Amino acid sequence: MTLRNMIAVILAVTISFSGIVQNPSVETVHAETIQPIEVRAKGTSYKVGKFYVGFEKSTGTITWADKGLSYIPKKIDGTYVRALGDWAFYENTGMKALRIPKEVKSLGKGVFYGAKKLNKVVISSQIESIPEMTFYGCNKIKTVNIPNSVKNIGDYAFYECKKLKEVTFAERSTAKLGRCAFYSCKNLRSVDFGQENSIELGEYVFYNCTALDTVKNNPDEKWEKHIISHEKALEWLGKQDAQSFVDGFLEYKKSENEEISDSEWDYIKQKAGSITVGAKSDTEKARRISEWIVNYLHYDTKWMEQFQEWRKTHDEEKETFPIKKVMDAYGLLTWDPSEHGGETAMTTCGGYSNLTQALFIAEGIPCVLIWREQAPTENIDHEYNAAYVNGKWIFIDNTQTDEDTDYFAPGIAGFSYDMDHRVDYINFIPLSDLVLLSGGDYNFRAKTMGFYSAQN
Repeated sequence: MTLRNMIAVILAVTISFSGIVQNPSVETVHAETIQPIEVRAKGTSYKVGKFYVGFEKSTGTITWADKGLSYIPKKIDGTYVRALGDWAFYENTGMKALRIPKEVKSLGKGVFYGAKKLNKVVISSQIESIPEMTFYGCNKIKTVNIPNSVKNIGDYAFYECKKLKEVTFAERSTAKLGRCAFYSCKNLRSVDFGQENSIELGEYVFYNCTALDTVKNNPDEKWEKHIISHEKALEWLGKQDAQSFVDGFLEYKKSENEEISDSEWDYIKQKAGSITVGAKSDTEKARRISEWIVNYLHYDTKWMEQFQEWRKTHDEEKETFPIKKVMDAYGLLTWDPSEHGGETAMTTCGGYSNLTQALFIAEGIPCVLIWREQAPTENIDHEYNAAYVNGKWIFIDNTQTDEDTDYFAPGIAGFSYDMDHRVDYINFIPLSDLVLLSGGDYNFRAKTMGFYSAQN
């Protein structure tokens, strides 16, 4: 049996003062080198079908197995299998449907790491712990049912299970979920924590689960409130005339508070048209514009760091931060590196969202600004967008989108979990006020104050 060097995965989380919580980055490092001869020395070799496994009869532990083994035997040489050792089925290629025998009471770390053909798992009610990296990178698993016997799910246990769509916990679960347990399960749609649960969530458990739309029996009160804020925003937006957001923006542009001249608006429209040329639907237009913005703009980390330092010793209510940054759509589109020390176009979340709104509306796509106000426990506020695309409202965060994470039309549960996305204001009008207003009342307020552009 050939084993490569085992890999441990650590989380390098940088919470910077850049106005956003940076995406957790995952780095791989060599943890320990296990030579094949050393692995085979752990347990006597036994033949199971046409494959060999290492087995310690004294503990009933499978310590290693040939990669082609397609099942877990109930007994080996007359002795029940009681445990699966660390990395025992590392990168297994034979298992497709896994049923862990009820006699097995213990799983080792990384035991099914990288078993890429594994598409079905049945976890017995005898298992109390799913250790770290147990199913790491098992890309074909689609559903997981967690019995209430499981008290612990370790760090990275289901990391990047890319086809996982549904996770269900039994009722009255008391499981503790470790850091990044379901990190980057990008097709995960639904999680049900089970009724009467007392589940505890560690850091970044569902981070980058961008398709996650439904969470039932949520044990995390803060997360649930953020989900509800997005649901209320979508409900309210859905009751409005979407075209009014385009008309309102254009009226405001021509009002006494005008921020965009006619010539500037013509330039913005030309740029939007050049980005979307050949697009056949609003979805394609919106996607192209978003991708263009993500590639064109860079986050101004230096400015935000300076701002964060300044605010420690100054009162924002009474003083203005002296270092300016470009926030308006036209200014960002006409950015000249020679005027900015050779730097390419950069801004913070307000600039990203302003440019997104302007380019969308230039193409006739209704778009609003979403603002999460800074809470006492948060470093900074955050701004992103909602847009009406092909008959429905979607959320878009072009500031946070990168090569690994796509926040174009994300599932609202996963979106609400990441970065503390929360709807406090729509076009800088409090969501709590909007749900009490009729459509007519809103349209009036939108024309008079709703399209204010934040300066920080």
